Amino acid sequence: MFLKKYIEAQEIVSDLTVEPDFIRIEIDNDNIDYDSALKCVKELIDLSGSTFNIYFHECHHDENPVQPCKLTFLETYPKGGEL
Repeated sequence: MFLKKYIEAQEIVSDLTVEPDFIRIEIDNDNIDYDSALKCVKELIDLSGSTFNIYFHECHHDENPVQPCKLTFLETYPKGGEL
């Protein structure tokens, strides 16, 4: 088993009755690295026209199902788009 890593983004919505959009790109050092995954997420956000919080997600569930994931906040994108 191995640690899975992702760049994730969750849309910021002001209406709590609206389900926010979610983007996830898996980091696979053989095919897509951290910087490439972050770039892809930002390109998808740009297409959406919305504002998202971006996170680095380290998923431990394949190593140990009871160990929680670790989410690290990276940034709100685009800048100045906070609600």
